[in-house]
Amino acid sequence: MHPAYQAIIALGPDVVPLVLEDLRRTHDLWFWALRYLNHRMDVAADAGTHDDKVAAWLAWGIDRGYISDA
Repeated sequence: MHPAYQAIIALGPDVVPLVLEDLRRTHDLWFWALRYLNHRMDVAADAGTHDDKVAAWLAWGIDRGYISDA
């Protein structure tokens, strides 16, 4: 766990929209952070591929108003 990654998580749930936007743009490995920030709920648990996991988290973020459907 990189210290910068941990520092972002330590900011708490307010950073969820920023993490989701970065996930949309880069497809980086934010899944663990999102699970932690989402009270350990993994919305992508049943997703197969990395791209499926990205899509599941983005759909979750859109459904809850964290990010727009852009």
